[in-house]
Amino acid sequence: MWAFLKEPAPRLKSIRIYLLNLDTALLSGILLDDCPLLRSIGIFDAEYNRFSINSSWLPNLSSVTFSSQFTTGEVLHALQKMPELVSLTVFNFECITDSVSDHQIDYPQITLPKLKVLTLQGDLRNAGTILQCLTPSPDCALSATWMGMPIPGLDSESDYEHYEKGIISFIVPYFSLHPPSAIELCFPLDRDILSLESLPSTTSSGLDHPPRFSVELYPYHLHSSSLVKELINSDSLSRVTTLHMPIYIMRTTPGAALDLIYILEGFSSLTTLSTTDVTLQPLLQYPDRMSTLFPVLVTLEVTRRGQREWVGWKSDVPPHERFLNLRREIGRPIAVLDLGYILELHRDRDHLELRHPGLLVKWSISPIDCERCTGEYRCGDGQPEKLRFSRVRQHLNANWDGQGRDWD
Repeated sequence: MWAFLKEPAPRLKSIRIYLLNLDTALLSGILLDDCPLLRSIGIFDAEYNRFSINSSWLPNLSSVTFSSQFTTGEVLHALQKMPELVSLTVFNFECITDSVSDHQIDYPQITLPKLKVLTLQGDLRNAGTILQCLTPSPDCALSATWMGMPIPGLDSESDYEHYEKGIISFIVPYFSLHPPSAIELCFPLDRDILSLESLPSTTSSGLDHPPRFSVELYPYHLHSSSLVKELINSDSLSRVTTLHMPIYIMRTTPGAALDLIYILEGFSSLTTLSTTDVTLQPLLQYPDRMSTLFPVLVTLEVTRRGQREWVGWKSDVPPHERFLNLRREIGRPIAVLDLGYILELHRDRDHLELRHPGLLVKWSISPIDCERCTGEYRCGDGQPEKLRFSRVRQHLNANWDGQGRDWD
């Protein structure tokens, strides 16, 4: 069925092949040289299949995807012939390497002046080698995800240091050209990593946004990370005004919270912090350090992403309120508290009326963004009953009982 791929294709400009565990060994010799207009090629989930890295159409390519069946050496050999590349994707989940350690091979240095998007997934060592061998345009956005991070105490961290050094050569020029106004820091639930991702600006709606820059970091010893130090020294983080930290499970190892605080100290222009109580809880163990963060912070958004407020806060002051108290005590009070979807809350907030006069409290009665589904109240205006969300929940539940929906 794949015989047509061996025929001349003088008008072919782009080809994408998606396979799911099929016996397609015929694809191993994919495409003859008669493809003068070919600009984009990618083969996905092809366990036994590759394209020739000596094909005559390689110099024409603007987009290419390398599967796990290519070694690092083969990828770099082919890239030397692709000066027109705009988009490059390299998957290496099989950890296929060259016969000797990558660190011992004198790989070529390759300049790709038109490269705008580089996507790497898989093996940490190979990713580090590719990053250090490439010289892209300063406008190149990097996405390095699903990397195999070293296991503390078992794996050598030299491969990670190699990888981190490569990231620096991409992220500093890119952030200089596209200063990020919004960043997301996240510890995913199922992986022991810290991901850092630039987000589109919320103030430039309707405009084209630069591609997101997304990388995964080793979550241990962040205070000694050369990449983190470079970001802080380059003022890249100091330009960020919005920080999202959807972190639900913080590492419990000694120094984990201090490591995160070290990064947060770089966000000196932050005006909006969007985070969770579970994130704030360990950070507030260090009130002296926390009191130095975010000198111009205006808005605190408490997020849950479909999860109800932890019942553990019922009998105690929830972390976001402790953070409010800390900011008030140091003379830098929060101006806006956004509690999000109130049906996920267990506690009333009418006590904020006297404790935080002037604080604008916002909330939503719908999990879907909708102006008509939002409410707000400024503490001190004499109507604290507006912050008794239990009444709102009871009212909504009463209206929804007929539909079989109960939010209690």
